[in-house]
Amino acid sequence: ETSEDANANIKPIINTSSYLPNTTPKEIFVSVYSGFCYSYTSFTLDYYQLPGFKPLENLTSCNQGLTSGTFDFSSYENAVLANSTDTFTGFYTSLEDAQNDVNEIIIPNNYVAQTTPKEIFVRVENEHCYNTTSFNLTTKNCPPTIYNWVSANNDTFNDTFHIDGL
Repeated sequence: ETSEDANANIKPIINTSSYLPNTTPKEIFVSVYSGFCYSYTSFTLDYYQLPGFKPLENLTSCNQGLTSGTFDFSSYENAVLANSTDTFTGFYTSLEDAQNDVNEIIIPNNYVAQTTPKEIFVRVENEHCYNTTSFNLTTKNCPPTIYNWVSANNDTFNDTFHIDGL
């Protein structure tokens, strides 16, 4: 971690894949020895905090046939944010789309899932990084809506009927 350590070839960082600096940015020194040659250099390591997010509830809608349903998850744009410095980026139908920030769901207040269960991915960003989370859309069988009157021409004559058992 210091130039003195690199020059003396002591105190190496043993596990470089899980190394976390005690401050950031942190200058890291590297010593290289090859046969009769010895050299050292340094580089700066920056560690950025991933954006946080609040867990989102799964949503359930009435089955509109073949497990399709219409959902409104537009309120999740603000509900997902855990930090005031983070920003909501979008909703996506796949993790790959969320990671690449492509094919965003444009109308989250009237989203039709053709089949359920369906996982929806959310991307949150800060100045340096992004993070993803997800929630599920499911459908349930709801009681049908049956009206006891219909007026074909809005004249209100001969427009009622009765269904026993309702």
